Amino acid sequence: MDMKSTAQKKSIALPLVISIIAISFSAIIVKWSNAPAAILSMYRMIFAAVFMLPFMLPRKKEFLSIQRRDWFFLCMSGFFLGLHFVLWFGSLKLTTVASSTIIIALQPMVSLLGGFLIFRERTTLPALLTMCAAIVGALMIGWGDIGHSQEAILGDILSFLSVIAV
Repeated sequence: MDMKSTAQKKSIALPLVISIIAISFSAIIVKWSNAPAAILSMYRMIFAAVFMLPFMLPRKKEFLSIQRRDWFFLCMSGFFLGLHFVLWFGSLKLTTVASSTIIIALQPMVSLLGGFLIFRERTTLPALLTMCAAIVGALMIGWGDIGHSQEAILGDILSFLSVIAV
C-alpha cells in the first residue's frame, strides 16, 4: 500500500462515518420533529445545497458549461429528489420509522422493474427471487399496519410513492 492510497483512505473515513450516522438517524429525527413534511424536506434540500457548495466552487467552469438539455435533466432530478423527501417525511409522520424505512428499501426493486419496463433490461433468476421476497416482506408490513390505523397505511403508501419518486 503506497502513501497516496493511505492518505486517501484517511481522507474519506471521517466523512463516511459522519454520513452513515446522519443517514441512520435522519428518519428518527424527522419523526421527532413537529414541523410539516414539506418544511423539513425544504430544509433538507437547502442544507444539502449549502454543504455541497464548497465542493462545487472549484469546478465553477464545468458547472457553467452545462448544456441546456442537461439543465433540464438536473432540474427534473432535483424536483423528484425533493418530491421523494416530501413524501418520505410525510410517511414518517403517519407510520412507524421501521415500516417507512423498510418500504424505502424497496428502491432497488423499483429500479429493476423500471429498467425492465422502460429499457427492456434483463435480469437473473436470483434477482427476481430476491425481488419477490422483498415484495412479500413489504406486503407483510402493510398487512401489519392495517391493524394500527388508516394513517399507518397512508404512511406506507406515501413511503412507497417516495420510492418511485427517487
